[in-house]
Amino acid sequence: MRSAGAGSAAATGSGGAVKGFFILVASYFMMPLRTLKIVRDQLREIGSKGVIDVSSELPHLNWLRVAGGVVACLAIFGALLFGLIKAISALDSFSYEAGNSIMQFLVWLVIAGPLCAVFANWFIMYMVELISIWVTINNNIRKMADRR
Repeated sequence: MRSAGAGSAAATGSGGAVKGFFILVASYFMMPLRTLKIVRDQLREIGSKGVIDVSSELPHLNWLRVAGGVVACLAIFGALLFGLIKAISALDSFSYEAGNSIMQFLVWLVIAGPLCAVFANWFIMYMVELISIWVTINNNIRKMADRR
């Protein structure tokens, strides 16, 4: 009885690992959509209040996060637009090499453009977080130095 239970638990564990892997990959590619939603919510909040929240200890970091999100959204749209333009331009040679043109169209539209959007989003948001961490660490060091 115990060995049958352990075997089924091991099978579930490996299935869970595979499922977890695919969820991780899907979340990697869905992150630009999440960034767009977060920035939309931040801009709606700023629009309803009329100001950016400056009640925190480091108010410029709130501005940085919102501005970084907006820049990331612009980069996402730019990368997708670039992929669309390259895909359409690949159809120029459609009359000469139909199969190759369709393949290039699909590669730019479905793979290259979205991958560039994902990379741009991750890069910009990563840089925003690094700057935020750097400013926070410097602020904490300054506070510790002032205590002495």
